[in-house]
Amino acid sequence: AARFFTRPPGQARAHYEAISCHLRTHPMAIVSPARWFDDGIVVRGQPRPLVLMPWIPGSPLNLAVEDRLHDRMALLALTSTWLEVMRSLADSAVAHGDLQCGNVLIDDGGNIRLVDLDGFYVPGMTTCPDELGHPNFQHPARQASDWGPEMDGTSAAIIALSLRALAFDPGLWEFHNGENLVLSVADLRAAGSTPVWQRLRASADELVRRWADQVAEWCSQNYPPTMSEVLEVLTGRPKATDSPAVKGQ
Repeated sequence: AARFFTRPPGQARAHYEAISCHLRTHPMAIVSPARWFDDGIVVRGQPRPLVLMPWIPGSPLNLAVEDRLHDRMALLALTSTWLEVMRSLADSAVAHGDLQCGNVLIDDGGNIRLVDLDGFYVPGMTTCPDELGHPNFQHPARQASDWGPEMDGTSAAIIALSLRALAFDPGLWEFHNGENLVLSVADLRAAGSTPVWQRLRASADELVRRWADQVAEWCSQNYPPTMSEVLEVLTGRPKATDSPAVKGQ
């Protein structure tokens, strides 16, 4: 898979070289490695860069969820796997920066791979990329200064809540708009007070109801929750412990 830039890449070269160096010494099966090439393509006589990655089989998160929409056990398993992937990121002190449908691929076996590393963080990075993530999956108050190893907390919580909620109420898919799962940026900005929140709080599953209250509370704050905080609340275990399980499953 080759990714080309439609605007000047800025600090992207140093960014991708730092990621490649880190993943060579700390490989992660859930993250697709990427290589930077300064002269990957020539346009009107001028060399332009590209990022080259292995082709990752799988469907974007929203399409994978739609395929499993009426399979409760599959969605519960996907929720558990998602939390395990988030734990792996946190325990490795790395973060993705833009967890959203198109950047999360699910294969037929329910395995998760993360792609598009433009906003990725690895230890030692000091330059913040120009990347704030998809607004349907980010805290309303997220700022560039939030970039770092804890930045994926909100998106991790939104996706976990959405997956488990859909397992118990597939009808929530009516709130899907092609760019989200069930929560939109408008819902996050009006946390707890839009129709989808009412449905989430009326879920037949107690854990969905608790998670919905917690995510709404986080989104109402003036700052995003950390990944460590989110994992401790959603899994009942603090950072750097054994692989998590979804409580109440």
